Parts: sequence; structure tokens; C-alpha cells
Amino acid sequence: AGPAAWASRVVLMGDAAHPMTPFKGQGANMTLADAPLLARCVAGVLGASAPPGRRSDAPRLFAALSRFEREMMDRAQLKVEASRAAAITYHSPAALSPAAYGLSGVHPELVADLIGEIRRQQVSAACGAEIEARVLDAWRHVQLRVANRMAPVCAS
Repeated sequence: AGPAAWASRVVLMGDAAHPMTPFKGQGANMTLADAPLLARCVAGVLGASAPPGRRSDAPRLFAALSRFEREMMDRAQLKVEASRAAAITYHSPAALSPAAYGLSGVHPELVADLIGEIRRQQVSAACGAEIEARVLDAWRHVQLRVANRMAPVCAS
């Protein structure tokens, strides 16, 4: 198909071209990758080095946009498939099972205590670069409380 098939001046990219579920967090990333690809593909036709607008530029522009579409779709395909798989997983009954979640290195019986301590210490994303240290501090507090509960009581 030549320029006659190109009837629109609209180019889709990002989620509009390859929509994904939010589970993989790739939608915005794909848009950020699509934009420079589109620029590279059309630079020779629309850029400063391109000859002044002529009807003969339409086939070159069509070819550039077709190349963009092919490359964009090839690059996005694996991420779109991974997004679909994540949607199936996270929308399945298994995702509702408490066993599907946990904190690495934290005994399941202590997860609620750790989350409570994190809340008590008001640890949140607003902590920025300190968040890891703050969570580790909360974990130390939980471990100390557990150790104190387990300590033998001396009879006098």
C-alpha cells in the first residue's frame, strides 16, 4: 500500500498504540521510547535537512511512518504480552489468597506487626531516600518486641 492508504495525519504511540494493564508499569515507559523513535523515523522527511514541502514527500513520509509503526510494535510486543499475563494472574482467584503476598525475610506471623510498626512510625513514600532505613528500623523494633515477649521470666 502506498500513500493513498495513509489517510490520516494521526500517529498513535504509547498506550494508544499498544495498551497495557498497569500491573507491569510499562505504559509510560513505552511512550517515552516511542517518541524518539518517531522523531528518528521522520527526521529525514520533516527535518531541517529535508527538501521544502513537495507532493513527492508524501511517499517518503508514509514509508517513515510505516517504519515507525513496525519498529514500535516489534519492540512493544513482548511487553504487551507480559502485561496480559500479569492481568490474568492478578485478576485470578489466586491473587486474593493471603499466601500470594508477603515480605521477604519476614515470618508470615510477623507481617501484621511490621506493617503496624511502619504505620506507627509514619513511614511512607514521602520518606524518599530514607525509606529503606526507616523500614529496617521498624523491623528492628518488631524483632525487639518479639525477643522481649520470648525472654524467660525469672522467679524471685
